[in-house]
Amino acid sequence: MIQSKAIFSKNLTLFRIERGLDRTTAAKGIGITYQYLRYLEQGEKNPSFEIIDKICQFYQIEPYLLFWLDYDISGSSKDL
Repeated sequence: MIQSKAIFSKNLTLFRIERGLDRTTAAKGIGITYQYLRYLEQGEKNPSFEIIDKICQFYQIEPYLLFWLDYDISGSSKDL
């Protein structure tokens, strides 16, 4: 069974790490609190569509990449 929450949390963390950002900087850029970003990255909270849009605008990505099963830090996919 695919775990969307786990995939989202992993990919959200990878996007932050690949850009060399700490949580504080990323949270400010997205427009959320450090604590909320930590909850999202640890899979403890679910984002609204509005938050997903803010994340995508900040990282300049398409929303589907947050849920891409085989996304890796190089930006490639095993499925492509």
